[in-house]
Amino acid sequence: MEEIFDPLRRKRVALTPEENVRQQFIRYLNEKRGWPLHMMMSETEISLGDVRLRCDVVCYTKNKKANSKAGAFVPKMIVECKRPSVKITSKTFEQIWHYALILKVEYIAVTNGKQTFACRYDQERKQYVFITDIPAYDTGEVEQKDTRLDGKQPDTGEVEQKDTQLDGKQPDTGEVEQKDTRLDGNSPTRA
Repeated sequence: MEEIFDPLRRKRVALTPEENVRQQFIRYLNEKRGWPLHMMMSETEISLGDVRLRCDVVCYTKNKKANSKAGAFVPKMIVECKRPSVKITSKTFEQIWHYALILKVEYIAVTNGKQTFACRYDQERKQYVFITDIPAYDTGEVEQKDTRLDGKQPDTGEVEQKDTQLDGKQPDTGEVEQKDTRLDGNSPTRA
């Protein structure tokens, strides 16, 4: 089987369709968004009790709390990579939302190499909302855009998708919808 070098794991790995997407996205994060390789990890294992999960890519930032016991670096973004033939749907997002609950990251992204969707945790709404770009390392800030078609603030924990692909193309389907993504585990408030 053909192999590819993973600069994060510092070894050659099998070149599967998903691995190809992961390596392209790592290169994009590093070259276009300024994330240093030493601030990213691939195939990172996380656990919640007896459950062990693997994140495709975890991006870290320096811990701004000088006396923090959490360590010098904290997770800032997690990325879930799928092979190009996998359609990105709300079910695809469910996996990364579980990871986000554990790591309490500000940003999440899902990509299959053809489509990329990103979300930022909105502290006021207590949920993830779709954003128009992947955050850069230097600022960690991106433009936040209300993606509801009616322009109203969502109150049910659902976010409708409106051209939030990073390549600017319309998605094939409107199947990506936000489920309960609150980090505090509470159910969304219903009107």
